[in-house]
Amino acid sequence: MIQGILQDLINEILAGAVIAGGASLYEQFKLRLLRRATETPSRQLQELMAACAGVTSGQIQRMIAEAEHRNGRAFPTEDRQLLCELLRNLSHGAQLLSQSGRPTSVYLRSERLLELLLQDFQPVRRHGEPAGLGYTEWILDRFLGRGAFGEVWSAKRKGCDSWRCAFKFFTQPEAREWVQREQNNLMALKDALPSDHPNIVRLHDMSIEGQKYPFFQFEYAAAGSLEEWILEDPDQRTPLDRSKVIYEIVEGLAATHEKGIFHRDIKPANIVLSDDPEPITKLTDFGLAKTDLAAQVAGSSTETAGLLAGTRMYLPPESETLVTRVDPAKQDIFAVGVVWYQLCVERIEQPPYSFARRLAAHDVDSHTIDLITRCLAAPEERFENAMELREHLRDRVPEHWEVPDGMYDVQYLVREALAPADPV
Repeated sequence: MIQGILQDLINEILAGAVIAGGASLYEQFKLRLLRRATETPSRQLQELMAACAGVTSGQIQRMIAEAEHRNGRAFPTEDRQLLCELLRNLSHGAQLLSQSGRPTSVYLRSERLLELLLQDFQPVRRHGEPAGLGYTEWILDRFLGRGAFGEVWSAKRKGCDSWRCAFKFFTQPEAREWVQREQNNLMALKDALPSDHPNIVRLHDMSIEGQKYPFFQFEYAAAGSLEEWILEDPDQRTPLDRSKVIYEIVEGLAATHEKGIFHRDIKPANIVLSDDPEPITKLTDFGLAKTDLAAQVAGSSTETAGLLAGTRMYLPPESETLVTRVDPAKQDIFAVGVVWYQLCVERIEQPPYSFARRLAAHDVDSHTIDLITRCLAAPEERFENAMELREHLRDRVPEHWEVPDGMYDVQYLVREALAPADPV
């Protein structure tokens, strides 16, 4: 449904008046989208925006290419780039709303609030700009996404198109606190893990003072986020071994847990993939991390409420009870369980009460279901930390074997036979 609506919208823009680029394209897109949204019955608007949250960069590129083919004309390069960025920002805003629980429906029934969603979704940085003062050799070439802090871009180094980095810019006026927090977390992580960990995105550099938009410079994971992989059309994405992906997530998380560092915002959008023949999974975005376990379990309502700073869909139930002491290690484990479930069913959704039955319907073996169940269990039954979960993952059963031509695929039965005993 949503792809048809966005496809029609892109066709309208391309077939309409001559596009001047920049703000004119932004205003044209915004007005057309608002018109379509206000024409949509309120009972369908939430579904429309939830579906919009599932649009990936690859799908956006294909919709634009389809519009150009259908209309027999192409967008100017700058306008095509801007349109991609606008659609990515819209998708990200819809993702935040669809993952935030009940407020979504109230938000989307108000035209005024929908306008607020759209009023600042034009990226602040621009394609072709230098990264910042003293970094003119790095040229922004692709908008990757945005968050509460600002924007993430990939950049190419002049004279070397194959050398890329990711730049996280703090563009929001109130981002100073975010900058300081993440700077402290990244420095603590660097001190705790003096050598680069293969499952944690490497920090190359940072520039805070004297920049219009302070930034961190990271290793670039060219295959994108795990969220985009889950949402992408199955025939358009690189095959992944799900058990390997989870093991690498837990490996990275265990390295931080061993040093008393807790991520607190584990979700597919904060997990990225390298473009190796067998993609390597890496954790990123430690902006909400905490390094002092004692402070997190002190039990005051202020400290416990602070744990709600993560994404609601990935927070454990005890995080919503202000009188409950929340262990940040177990908060991370619960989030891993949600990500694991989403990876198995290939949907960004909250695990239902009957998630074990749903996983079995996707041919997930009983041992894996048991592990996910323990990740999502009550705090006293959940894995204590990523180190304990990693020990159980060492016994994982290979997810997939190639089936020779002419042979029956009975690997689900084989995995069941090889599965270790229930870890609980």
